[in-house]
Amino acid sequence: MSRTPQVRQSKHTPASRNASLERRRIEARTREAVEIAVKKALAAERQRIAHDLHDDLGGALALLASRSTEPALRAVAGQAMANMRGLLAAYQTTDASWQAWCADQRAGIALACECAGVALHWHAEGDLPLAPSTALQLQRILREACTNALKHSGCTELHVGLQHGADAIHMRVCDNGRGLPQCAPNPPAGCAMGLAGMRLRAQRLGAAFSLENSDSGGCELRLAMN
Repeated sequence: MSRTPQVRQSKHTPASRNASLERRRIEARTREAVEIAVKKALAAERQRIAHDLHDDLGGALALLASRSTEPALRAVAGQAMANMRGLLAAYQTTDASWQAWCADQRAGIALACECAGVALHWHAEGDLPLAPSTALQLQRILREACTNALKHSGCTELHVGLQHGADAIHMRVCDNGRGLPQCAPNPPAGCAMGLAGMRLRAQRLGAAFSLENSDSGGCELRLAMN
């Protein structure tokens, strides 16, 4: 008498496979929801810290810059305030206004030029959004270039040109002095460090960067970022 062979049923039935797939989907959605919540919490905390610093430290610096009768102290306070705004802007999650950024840069640089007895010629074009991280790197390059010109070139005029077009961002800083130490074959260590810092920031932006003696005398910085 022959026996009918028994057919083993697979443990992985269509129902179990569907349940397993649904469980993995739920786990993936849960992980995604947790990641989004953590990012929102971190962004909110950064915003809170930025607002506290702006209101407390920024207010004190603004008061010092406006009430001080010492030009040098006013310039230092204004520079510190502008630097703080640049750092805080890097923690923002939304793009900045190009015009607002240019206005902030002009205010700080104009005050420094006034204290140094240097005429500032300013030209800015464009009105496109500016990413916070890009804004901070550009600010550092621009401030370093202008500070070096005012400290080392002996110039009487400083020209700053900024343009934010649809295809690229351009920066030009030129003075009528004797040429910055960075342009010399063997610049001092501090100046060489400043130049290296500007080049590194430009590299982070993927921007073309040059700093050379201009044909009309003085030194000229050019930056182009696509």
